[in-house]
Amino acid sequence: MRLGKIWLFFLFCSVLILKSPSQAQRKAPPDPARPKIRAITAFINLDRAQYQQQVADAMAMLKRARTVLESRD
Repeated sequence: MRLGKIWLFFLFCSVLILKSPSQAQRKAPPDPARPKIRAITAFINLDRAQYQQQVADAMAMLKRARTVLESRD
């Protein structure tokens, strides 16, 4: 029975050590002046008669936005 209590104590201590806040990874807070941009999107309402031109215009706008974003760094 003594071995069971030792094992239980070891398990309890292991859980405390693994869950302690000192073991958690701490990340530096992000700079609020420069938010991280993950995606640039475009929403368009398609018209059957001219959807190809609308998609081409949206792609051109997205490429310009990417160029501007990359030039910020």
